[in-house]
Amino acid sequence: MNGLTYLLYVEGDTIPMEGSVTLGNHLDNDIVIAGEDVADFHVRISLDDRGPELIPLGRATVNVNGHEHDAPIRVMIGDTIGIGVETIQVGVEQEVSDIQIHGWKLVPEAGLEIEISGETSVGRSEEAGITLNDTHVSRIHARFVEKNQMLWLQDLKSANGTRVNGNRIHGAMQLYHGDQISFDRHSFQLVAESDELTPVNRFVDPLRGTNVTPPGRPSPARSEVDSPAAPTATQLEVISGPLPRDRINLNSGVTSLGSSSECQIYWQEDHAVKYAEVQIDANGSILTRQTGLDVVALNDKSIDRSRLAEGDIIKLGESEFVFRVNVQSPQSGEDSEPLGNVKIWIYVGIGMIALVALSLLLL
Repeated sequence: MNGLTYLLYVEGDTIPMEGSVTLGNHLDNDIVIAGEDVADFHVRISLDDRGPELIPLGRATVNVNGHEHDAPIRVMIGDTIGIGVETIQVGVEQEVSDIQIHGWKLVPEAGLEIEISGETSVGRSEEAGITLNDTHVSRIHARFVEKNQMLWLQDLKSANGTRVNGNRIHGAMQLYHGDQISFDRHSFQLVAESDELTPVNRFVDPLRGTNVTPPGRPSPARSEVDSPAAPTATQLEVISGPLPRDRINLNSGVTSLGSSSECQIYWQEDHAVKYAEVQIDANGSILTRQTGLDVVALNDKSIDRSRLAEGDIIKLGESEFVFRVNVQSPQSGEDSEPLGNVKIWIYVGIGMIALVALSLLLL
């Protein structure tokens, strides 16, 4: 976290964040929020190197800067979180760093570099600090916030999205030297002005069809990049629990799972609980916890939100599943052998009939 500690200001108390915390009306929460309109386990705040992410639990909603959200959203320094009648402020505390950053700038593929300081808005409006004259860009599309040598980026509910390293952001996140930032089809590389930081490689705009690998993630093999993927079906293979031992197809979009009849995939248990949701889109599959109970695990590790891969073991309460991605359409070579064998037997049969007929004629 580079010596950075996120803080929650709650009812005059300052609470440092570490890992994740739950907030709600139940006494088992890390932070108890009283109120009739506050769920027992209302929201989980999970922290990573990009900052805090709010994950509403069950059917709860959370207010961020005056807007209600029922899906995960990231927050940054200065944001206001509303749960019931309680208001929570997000702050940071930074230790002394050996790296001195003198400023930030956006470097486009072509054109002049743009310096960023304080709070800078981005949009097609002439009132924006950075004006992008393009109808694909919202009037006030996003904003940068720079404080104490750190920089955050917040999407302001733009129509066509704000992306960091090719991934669309929901809410706000902390930025780092070398990040690739896109406002719809306008792309920049973020550069920190510092003597202690190494120069970054010039980026290629991911919106123009080039594969861009986010920092820390291995580059895909050439065959994965150049070859079209075969059609696939995403499934959950039931390995334990009340459901029959079978495979369950998962459709694109969001699928809820649990022992509540409100879930799209549900089973009988002593308590009705919406455990998790699986979201499937063109970018892959993501599992998100929907309960404050510590009964959602991926590969024997409790998680709040995680990307899924073939063979992952998902545990939801009393049930266990294997996440499967199966090829639906066989490659052309896979069918050729069985079909060829059929043709050979047909030819052999015709040849034998011909030999019998010729023998009879000779007699």
